[in-house]
Amino acid sequence: MKIVKKVLLGIFMLLAFTSCSLLFPDSGPSVTHVNSVSPFTKSQKSVYIEGATVGVEKAIKSRLTQRNWRVSTQDTGNETFAIVFDQLNIDSYEDGGFINTTYHEFTGYVSIFDTRNGERLYVYDFTKQSLDGVLAGIEKGMSEVEKSMR
Repeated sequence: MKIVKKVLLGIFMLLAFTSCSLLFPDSGPSVTHVNSVSPFTKSQKSVYIEGATVGVEKAIKSRLTQRNWRVSTQDTGNETFAIVFDQLNIDSYEDGGFINTTYHEFTGYVSIFDTRNGERLYVYDFTKQSLDGVLAGIEKGMSEVEKSMR
């Protein structure tokens, strides 16, 4: 009887851990590291954005400016890093409820480049993300870049 109870308890624990991992998946975005970042100074903390829509550019610029980055929407030749949307698809759909709401889902991938040597540093591949999810992935990549600042 004790063995049966232990087996049932083990099965119950296994199911509990499995269901919890399904309910609470890894909440952070997955940013892929490609190359290491060359050290840079605070005066070189600048980035430009390429291939994004105006709304996405404004949102990225707002978030990175709060983190003390100098952000431009075009390459002037003075930027140290580049955020390049290699692919960006935006799907819109409407709620259809009492208050009609339009939702946007973003799919694609974005790369962070070091413009000093042309190397790709990080890639963020996203599928059916909200704008906040896309921004969280970009912020995670840029925070990894910031770790190399002298």
